[in-house]
Amino acid sequence: MEGKKISSAKIFINDTEIDRTIEKLNEIKQLITEINSLNLPVPGMEGRTLCTKDVIKRFGISPNTAAAIFHAEDSPAYKVGVQWFIEEDELIDYLKKNTRKERELKAV
Repeated sequence: MEGKKISSAKIFINDTEIDRTIEKLNEIKQLITEINSLNLPVPGMEGRTLCTKDVIKRFGISPNTAAAIFHAEDSPAYKVGVQWFIEEDELIDYLKKNTRKERELKAV
């Protein structure tokens, strides 16, 4: 059996190129952080089944608020194993209905 020759190539990158690359990567990371903080609708997520993490990200709510929604007696959420799920359209309807209830209670 013959052995294969493997040649190695040496790549030279100077410190300035490394510094520029790191700077660009940090700029990209900052932009991604800023975009994620906008809580924009996630394309393709409309009318879909959402898990707890999806709800937190999609609606910009805390994990405690999400848990309260999922565990509420009249919530349309359902549990499979240890994971909670909810249809996005049903969640929006639920939030609208419960927001109206809160407004009516505050008005009294």
